[in-house]
Amino acid sequence: MIWKCVLAGLLFIGVGCHSNQGPEVLNVQSTAYNQAFDAAVEAATKWGMPARLRDRRNGVIETEPAIASSIFEPWKSDNPNFSDAMENTLGMHRRTVRFEFTPVGFEASILRAPEVLTGPDMVALGSADLDLTNYQGDLELRAWVFLERAGQPGYQRNAWTRRRSGVVIADDPGRETQTGIIWTPVHRDEAFERRLLSTVQDELQSSAAAQTVSTQ
Repeated sequence: MIWKCVLAGLLFIGVGCHSNQGPEVLNVQSTAYNQAFDAAVEAATKWGMPARLRDRRNGVIETEPAIASSIFEPWKSDNPNFSDAMENTLGMHRRTVRFEFTPVGFEASILRAPEVLTGPDMVALGSADLDLTNYQGDLELRAWVFLERAGQPGYQRNAWTRRRSGVVIADDPGRETQTGIIWTPVHRDEAFERRLLSTVQDELQSSAAAQTVSTQ
């Protein structure tokens, strides 16, 4: 078993650490917004996370989760380093992505501090209904990647045999059953965010090159 871990680690070092660099923010001209939106969807799909929400008007894309790979899957290369690969081997983790397009100078929604609400309840009073499909100006694209850990409440491992491990019901300690997995947020995966934006950048460059060829 040890030699398998060593071999997987060597493969990971040789294959999985080649693309950890990338931009934190992508600047997008409004004339290229639709292409950038489609490129973000395509980039997430290439990493195994198809979009489940596409809000082109407000510039938001949210994806389905994808299970993070272990050291025994170095060909997936989704882990930025060997330490993260080991963490994802010892426990099941998954990633979910949220893309946000915002006008340059606007603060991303995930970074806004909660405000103390005072005065009368006037929902969205004075706020503009911004439609990015008609917006004129420069935009910024950010990716937020959230890592979650799998767990089973009440799961107890048997020290002698795996067959006796199971979930113990609080009101009946002698009863074991299988329950659904719950996912607990752990942290942001900033290295994977840069990878995603780098993939979006590549998609945009490929699209621009294809358009250049088609118009010649």
